[in-house]
Amino acid sequence: MACALGHMFLTCKLWRMTQKNTVSPEERTSYRWKHRLFAFNLTAFLISVCIYFRHNWYCEPGVYTFFAFLEYLVVLSNMAFHMTAYWDFSNKELVIGTPPEDKRF
Repeated sequence: MACALGHMFLTCKLWRMTQKNTVSPEERTSYRWKHRLFAFNLTAFLISVCIYFRHNWYCEPGVYTFFAFLEYLVVLSNMAFHMTAYWDFSNKELVIGTPPEDKRF
């Protein structure tokens, strides 16, 4: 989880540091969503840690269910963060090719 949150933080920070004067609307949308999803993911993770310890210390009914719900939110927000690559690479093309082989008979 530390690596995932570190990646999100560095992605947002580096984008901000390398921002050009003219940013396309797709890049701006991507950055805004990355920032929102990072904040949501961090918040959900920190609350889930608190809820997890509360469950282990007090064994209250329904607390582990809330922890599991938050765990799903953490996973889904992590996936959504990476789906913002759609805006990052929407105008790019990926071409995969192999060099021609010499045919020796």
